[in-house]
Amino acid sequence: QRISRIARVTYAGAARSWLTVFPTAGVSDSTLTLSVLSLTAQQLAAGVYQATVSVDAPGAEPSRIELPVQLRIGGAAPPPPRFTRDGVVNAASFRNALATGMLFTILGENLAQSDQSATRLPLATSMGGTLVRANGVLCPLLYVSARQINAQLPYEIAPGNVNLTVSVGGAEATAAVEVRA
Repeated sequence: QRISRIARVTYAGAARSWLTVFPTAGVSDSTLTLSVLSLTAQQLAAGVYQATVSVDAPGAEPSRIELPVQLRIGGAAPPPPRFTRDGVVNAASFRNALATGMLFTILGENLAQSDQSATRLPLATSMGGTLVRANGVLCPLLYVSARQINAQLPYEIAPGNVNLTVSVGGAEATAAVEVRA
């Protein structure tokens, strides 16, 4: 079944119009092309620029997909994120007791390039240049900052040892945590 879809770019920060998506409307089995506008990129100062490409397809499951895009111009890569299993805690009790579907907190360093809070539902899986994965499954994010992340552990994660990976600007850190039933 072919489902109509719409794609758009949302920028984080002041820099705008450096990324295009084509076509902006189409059907579910069509290809999207992302392009960095070279003239605009040449005018940007050295730094890291963030955008999100949102693809909405009412009637599809999921009905929205968000793709984080990062453009790095000059300069060194940001420092990698750092956290340990002891810094992954229940968001309500701050104990190391995680369960499927619950809200959890990651405490560490270099966990995001900017502070950002969720402003709508469904929750985004990319925020402030940060992605969190539990055994490869993207976690919905509520808040990110350089020292803290608040996220939801996806319901599809089975109890047991889970590899929790934080990605920031292409750099990653992973810690093994225990998820209980």
